[in-house]
Amino acid sequence: MENHEPMPCLPKEPPFPGFNGVTELDLETYIKLQELWNNIKDTLDDEEKVTFCELVTMSDRRGTTKKCSFHRINRRANNRELFNRAYYLVLKEMFGIEECMQQPWWSTFEGRHPDEAAFDKAEVEATTATPVTPRKPLPRSRGKRPYVRASRRTCSPPMTPSPSPRKTSPRSLSSPRSIVIRRTMGGYNGQSSGESDSEVHRLRARALELEQERDQKEGQIQTLEAELYWMGGRIRELETLLGGMKQVTAGFSQILAQVPSRPGGS
Repeated sequence: MENHEPMPCLPKEPPFPGFNGVTELDLETYIKLQELWNNIKDTLDDEEKVTFCELVTMSDRRGTTKKCSFHRINRRANNRELFNRAYYLVLKEMFGIEECMQQPWWSTFEGRHPDEAAFDKAEVEATTATPVTPRKPLPRSRGKRPYVRASRRTCSPPMTPSPSPRKTSPRSLSSPRSIVIRRTMGGYNGQSSGESDSEVHRLRARALELEQERDQKEGQIQTLEAELYWMGGRIRELETLLGGMKQVTAGFSQILAQVPSRPGGS
């Protein structure tokens, strides 16, 4: 009897998630992504399929997000460790190719998929009849506030010196009016404007570190989900192999039952 090894059971593709948006724009985006999934899911690898379905659950605009650079999917795409082709496909369907070309992660996609990037770029140039040059967003400049002249209505009349100046009590230095004056004169509690700027830069750097830590944790969770998905496929493969072995054992049992026993027990 020949032994036929069972074919390995490939892991099933992840199911397309359900709609969890709020607005009509969210529903329209969901329908477009579902049609895109049906057309290109065979061209994605296992990791890109899992990422695509995960991004569909994050594709809602929350009623206000109309630009690609403000969306949470775009912020995650800036992480080179998490970025793959699924991010580009989802964001392209949501905001268009030209908007995607203005994002920092475009150079990463162009380096990994040069043929697809060149094809989409040529399609945009053919539609707009003008060459499109990818650019990075410029850093926000910190310019001086313009001088605004006060109107005559808000100008106070000239003050006349009083014959007997009033003594200022220590408590009056802590009044709200004195706090406003000290802020205007260059900081609060003796803090200069340069120190305030450095504090702002420090807080912004800390916020960026926290956002990067959050993206790393989300990447670790995504990796664990992919491993669980692979383990599920492996378990199904072993179950199929075990079922085949049980069938072979049952067949041998039926053959032995049909063989007549010799008389005398020899």
